[in-house]
Amino acid sequence: MGLAPIGCAPNYLGLYSSKNGECVVTINGMILEFSFAGRDMDSELNEELVDANIIFSDAFEDSMDIIQNHDRYALRLGSPFVPSYLGQAGSIEEMILGVNYSSAGAGIIFSSGSELGQHISLAQQIGDDATSNLISSSVFYISIGSNVYIQYYLLNVSNDQSVYLPWSFNQFLAQTIKQEIKNLYNAKVRKVVVMGLAPIGWAPDYLGIYSSKNGECLVTINDMILEFNFAVRYMVSELNEVLVDASIIFCDAFEGSMDIIQNHDRYGFNVTDEACCGLGEYKGWIMCVSPEMACNNASSHIWWDQFHPTSAVNRILADNVWSSLHTPSGTQ
Repeated sequence: MGLAPIGCAPNYLGLYSSKNGECVVTINGMILEFSFAGRDMDSELNEELVDANIIFSDAFEDSMDIIQNHDRYALRLGSPFVPSYLGQAGSIEEMILGVNYSSAGAGIIFSSGSELGQHISLAQQIGDDATSNLISSSVFYISIGSNVYIQYYLLNVSNDQSVYLPWSFNQFLAQTIKQEIKNLYNAKVRKVVVMGLAPIGWAPDYLGIYSSKNGECLVTINDMILEFNFAVRYMVSELNEVLVDASIIFCDAFEGSMDIIQNHDRYGFNVTDEACCGLGEYKGWIMCVSPEMACNNASSHIWWDQFHPTSAVNRILADNVWSSLHTPSGTQ
């Protein structure tokens, strides 16, 4: 895994007196350089190590969406919440449906995070045995991409907008995801769900930054997301034709989100543009940093904070995804 954009962490926003909750670009620039080096290292190792399949995943991604949704999908499959490795008793029965090795404070070197108490280092998190049968019968859920726009392309961190027009950038992203899915396939993965991106042009952060009138969305941003989803949907169709025994499904999160926004009364949402937790115009200028900032009834809001929907919205999206309501024909 690459590193997350810690330049957006509340600690640094405070230390560097961030204006309007803007990320600390210098720190994120370091993280991006680390990620580029990690990607290059991954490519070199795959060329040198015979029969190795090393996958690099860029953590400038929509981590919050994964956090808010992955357990809900586990429940739909009849599985309990995925237990933490340190919290389970060690029986096969407890571990067979999944184990979460994520460990707060752990880093690449063994001593990273040691001052925070017990943790699982990178070396301890990596296992030796491959369970091909279990992998091939599991469903892999991929929800990734929003932060590539939010924290990278739209901020023009590395001047990418002068190198890639939106369409070219989306094609680059789709091809990158395509290669990662092929890597999963080579690792015996056969069932994959790929989520498209939601209409972040409606996000409170952008409504405030671009001084939206009456909560109208940023069409230019939403158009980029639509192009990305189109490219990924087409890519999924291609993979289903060439990867034998693979079942790759594309779910249109844009369509699902727009259905909720446009029919908010039917779904029980009274506030469509203002975040439940935040400060500033549309409560999207300053991120949610404490529970005291939150509204009294989050379930009446579509947006929880600057960019993330509320649990009520995620619950509806999860139900709709499970029922294939927003799964285009030809991608399932």
